Amino acid sequence: MLKGFSHIFKFTFKQGIKQKAFILSTVIVALLIFGGVFGINVYLGSDSKNEDSESTIENIYFDNKANLVLNQEMLPDGIQVRNDDNELKANDLNIILSEKDDSYELKCELSEDTDIDNDDAEMVAEGLIPSIKTAICKANGLSDEQQMLINSDVNTTSRELGEKEEGFIRQIINMTVPLISCMIVFFMVLVYGSSVSKTMVSEKNSKLMETLLVSVSPYSIAFGKILAVTCIAICQFFFWVACFAGGYFAGNSVNDMLNPGYVSEVGAVLKMIVDGGKYFNPVTIIISVFSLCLGFLMYSVLAGMCASGVKKAEGMSGAMTLFQIPVFIGYFAAYGGAMSSDKMISSLVRVFPLSSAFIVPADIITGNTTVLQGVISIALILIVIVVGIIFTGKIYKKKLF
Repeated sequence: MLKGFSHIFKFTFKQGIKQKAFILSTVIVALLIFGGVFGINVYLGSDSKNEDSESTIENIYFDNKANLVLNQEMLPDGIQVRNDDNELKANDLNIILSEKDDSYELKCELSEDTDIDNDDAEMVAEGLIPSIKTAICKANGLSDEQQMLINSDVNTTSRELGEKEEGFIRQIINMTVPLISCMIVFFMVLVYGSSVSKTMVSEKNSKLMETLLVSVSPYSIAFGKILAVTCIAICQFFFWVACFAGGYFAGNSVNDMLNPGYVSEVGAVLKMIVDGGKYFNPVTIIISVFSLCLGFLMYSVLAGMCASGVKKAEGMSGAMTLFQIPVFIGYFAAYGGAMSSDKMISSLVRVFPLSSAFIVPADIITGNTTVLQGVISIALILIVIVVGIIFTGKIYKKKLF
């Protein structure tokens, strides 16, 4: 059935990576990714250094027009009572507290030629809020215990009996990792789906095809072309991922030299996710990447099947439209179903091939799937691939003769 498959695969793969457009796009996008991530990381490091620099505020005045009795120990250091006779200098900050209807209002006043940043002024004003709240409570006769109860946060959680309560880090993992997985597969399918389709249409009207079919079956041609383009796409994509990582780590190295002690927010979040996920290890990462590539291959087969019925390039737009329908269905079903509180919906999207291709890679890393469920999901994706190749070969053969 797959007679001559290896020859088709090698030929298509070599032709694909030798194209000038492919080499040029790979290099240009890689440089943009590396340079962009590197530049943003260094900029954030320098911006953080600027934030840590001393404030330009020289004097802080407070005009208490609401006549609230504030706790002096809770006020910012160096704050002074403002009188109308005090003239604001260039780097003086005046904060006005006034009562407005049933609420209180804080205003920041700066001179026209000030060097004070608006964010610095608002930060000082926000530092007064706890003292103001305490003063309002006392003015209304509330005790310290009642004040603590009013100002305390109220958190709501829900879980079934016997179910372990998820920590904060675990909740972050369950939200971010599935989103990243869905976005990666979605990006790859949309970007490279057209390449698979174009490969299927090429050489259809050439006399070379008649000679080729003497020694190679239509199934070998279809699967060889699809798998070759899929492998090219995966290699290119992970090369760009490596450039992203390289730009990030290079930026961190520069930040360590220019701004010692700087901690990247992205790095802190990633470290928190890795430390909080007990399933993050080389084995699960390899299996996750394999399932991601397998899901991408399934969608590549679907793209090839849609394009196999097209004789000329003019009909490609209709084939791509037909292909994009299951892509969008799978993407929205995967992310929406994964976040659903309904266990039946959540389980269905993890075994339904169109959606499981997006969500299973994340489930393997986060441990949100059982071994049986993972095996069923991957098995169903493989079945879709095999059935898709059979149908693609039949359609391809029918359109040739």
